[in-house]
Amino acid sequence: MAHVPTSLQQESRLTLLPRYGPASPTAACWLLRGVHQEALVEALGVLVRRHDALRMSFPGTDPTHAWVTPPDARISLTERRVADKTEDEEIRTFLRDQLGKPFAPGEAPLHRFVLVRQGLDKLFFGMAVDHMVWDGLSLRRFVEDLRRVYSRGPAALSSRPPKYADFSNAQRRELEGVWGRERRAFWEGKFDRWGGYPPACGLTDAELAADPGRSDASATAERELGSDNWSRIRAYAATNRATVFAVVAAQLLTAQAELSGHSRTGLVTETHGRVLPRTAGALGLFSHGVPVLLDVDAAPPSGRLVQVGDAIMDAVEMGLPLRPFCARWRAERAVPDVATPFLYFGMEDAGQFAGLWLPRVSVAPFSLYPDEATRPGRSSDMLAVHLIVNQGTKSPAPFLHAQFDRAVFPEIKVRALLDRTIDLLNLAEQ
Repeated sequence: MAHVPTSLQQESRLTLLPRYGPASPTAACWLLRGVHQEALVEALGVLVRRHDALRMSFPGTDPTHAWVTPPDARISLTERRVADKTEDEEIRTFLRDQLGKPFAPGEAPLHRFVLVRQGLDKLFFGMAVDHMVWDGLSLRRFVEDLRRVYSRGPAALSSRPPKYADFSNAQRRELEGVWGRERRAFWEGKFDRWGGYPPACGLTDAELAADPGRSDASATAERELGSDNWSRIRAYAATNRATVFAVVAAQLLTAQAELSGHSRTGLVTETHGRVLPRTAGALGLFSHGVPVLLDVDAAPPSGRLVQVGDAIMDAVEMGLPLRPFCARWRAERAVPDVATPFLYFGMEDAGQFAGLWLPRVSVAPFSLYPDEATRPGRSSDMLAVHLIVNQGTKSPAPFLHAQFDRAVFPEIKVRALLDRTIDLLNLAEQ
């Protein structure tokens, strides 16, 4: 077993481990008509041997180091056959038990694959991977590699597998040099001006948060943008030479300022984090959260989009996994941690397993958590707002979808935030 440094992203998540909770399935679907189960199992083994991130574990209390098991280590695979007439709910219960239970960070492997055969032409394929192992970009890389190996065998991939440990080593070397010093100084200055990472959102309720009886009161809320409005929002972004994300972020922050009474507001979004060479083919955790900040008193409404656009560019250019740095900054100044909104671009779950397709095999959706509020792995102090942009089955038009805990964020405030954000988007496009 090899001893390797963690990346800054892994260190950040290890530091915040209690907030992440149990694993949640990364993807799940039915594979229909013609899937070759033995070839699929062989392909999964090839990818686990190829990618060291899938063989990592994090024993002990030092968040800067991990262990990597040898390439010949076992993969975590459960195979089961069920009768043709087995109800979906019975299968769903079994799969939740297999895929939804927590990982032990110090015990490899931190991945699980499940195959459930129903009859001759129906195979369920599910996968869960610990939050510290990879991100959404790595899922897409994994799916592409899986398709290639399933179709053409291991020779379909390059001979030298990229190593996530190489990325971790290079990142930590850069952190100790000029690259790292510039970025640490930049963000420490931001923290001093804004009071941390990021400023408090002002939408939490201290009385609710202190009520232990509601500590797992997960909830969701949605507001549709409308197809016509969405077209106008995209045109507005193009006219102002901005991204749609910047337009939505600016209005969400403005709505947050109006509802909270705070002139300075912030949210967190994720950046891909692949800023070092030779990482495109590697699996691992690269994405990390960065703050997007708005001071409504510093610019008129027409200038807020520019301010947010500049903040996004700063976050991308100077991006670092900031939680460990901010934790030290808060400890030195006795500043308490705060709850904050996160803003993501999302995709409606169309059952495509992150774009998976296999030759002569149909892919069909299978939802393990029809009620999103029951999905494990939720963070109690985070308001996650997803901008769902593709045409999906739940809604014919793009919409804002919020996931939150009523014990921290009162539902009436979350719904008011979504309503006001959409009002401001409609006003901005006029």
